[in-house]
Amino acid sequence: MTASAEVLPAASPASGELLAAPGSLLAAGERVARRASAPSTRSTYLHAYRHFAGFLAARLDRIPEPADLTEEALLDFRDGLEAVGRARATVAKELSALRRPAAALEPEGVDPAAQRVRANAVGRRAPRALTRAELERLLAMPDRRTRRGRRDLAIMLLLGQAGLRRAEVCALRYGDLDELRRHPDPRRRAALAPRAVEQTGWVVHLRHPKRGRARAVDLTAAAVDALRVWTQSRPESATDHLFVSLARNRPPEQLVPRALNKLVAAYAERAGLAVATEQERTLSRSVADA
Repeated sequence: MTASAEVLPAASPASGELLAAPGSLLAAGERVARRASAPSTRSTYLHAYRHFAGFLAARLDRIPEPADLTEEALLDFRDGLEAVGRARATVAKELSALRRPAAALEPEGVDPAAQRVRANAVGRRAPRALTRAELERLLAMPDRRTRRGRRDLAIMLLLGQAGLRRAEVCALRYGDLDELRRHPDPRRRAALAPRAVEQTGWVVHLRHPKRGRARAVDLTAAAVDALRVWTQSRPESATDHLFVSLARNRPPEQLVPRALNKLVAAYAERAGLAVATEQERTLSRSVADA
């Protein structure tokens, strides 16, 4: 049997409803997905479960059940994805999502050996954090005279200095900014900004972070100033998200993480940093010598 011929695209709405019938593998997987705290994680899980359920339905010619999630089935699914040219990182991401129901649904008959299935090794160079000088060069690229430049500077300061993830930046709303009169731990301010002049009482509240734990992140004076300038020039929008698109031919709307990839990569290339795609992956990490 050739697994690659069986790998299906995401199921259509009609077939998806059928695959998610009570007692099916997809229905069980969707229950697991709903427990994830981050919306992006839930979306990733749901995509993987629907893809795998469609693969099994074609292979078995019936609606798959939890007991059909076996080590052999996952190996065939993995080999099929690789055979049709899916990137190794994509394959690893889908398998990682599928191991979650494999662990959670063992009482419903899922093969525990399925948790051992991994993608073949992904050949990827370890990311490198920006140095302070590189970060300063990057932050000098946005044109502060323009609305777009003011927005992009605020975004990159949140990524580069506060260490927010792309999805966290995109999810920010006005109400997530807060000034604390008494900080619970002043040492946090000093860790972020060693010089007193760079410290502020402002924090940004992350309500739906990746691992589900809400937290407050301190902001530097530069980030607070950039946010103040941006909010003064932000266009009216139907959304109260802090950062919105600035396309000429459509109304402003919430930014998505892909947009942040592009804008950081463009500024990195303009700044002459080594590889733009590497910089966009590592900007949100702490500055190496901060």
